[in-house]
Amino acid sequence: MRTALAVFASALCLSGCATVIRGTHDTARFESTPSGAMTTVESISADKLGPFTCVTPCSLDLKRKRSWNVTFTLDGYKPATGVLKPKVTGSGVVSGAGNVIAGGIVGIGIDAGTGANLKLRPNPMKAVLVPNDSSEESHVLSDEEIKAGKQTQTTGQS
Repeated sequence: MRTALAVFASALCLSGCATVIRGTHDTARFESTPSGAMTTVESISADKLGPFTCVTPCSLDLKRKRSWNVTFTLDGYKPATGVLKPKVTGSGVVSGAGNVIAGGIVGIGIDAGTGANLKLRPNPMKAVLVPNDSSEESHVLSDEEIKAGKQTQTTGQS
């Protein structure tokens, strides 16, 4: 009886493995060209977490389960805005598979409920700021642009 109880308790502990291993927060990194931009982050939710601020390059510890409005501002430059979104990634799928293997349907529910199976994307979030007198607009690079290696995408820079 004690052995069965110990096995059951162990299975319950292992079933929430992403919540235990990955936690409910993600470290979101922010970069800008030029650097030194004030980055303001606020959740897109009824309870409005934030605003949180940092100066690029920087990082903030944010809840994985929320979407976040992000604004980059720098004197003399047009602001750029973007949205940091929770997405299921490879490590989230692996943790879910660990729950299935351990027989942890409860763990899958816990991980989904806490957002532990998610990662915030794009991470890092990169903004390209253009001077106020430019005809171009400041913007946040997409995941595809970041993967393609576009670090700066303004006239005269590469």
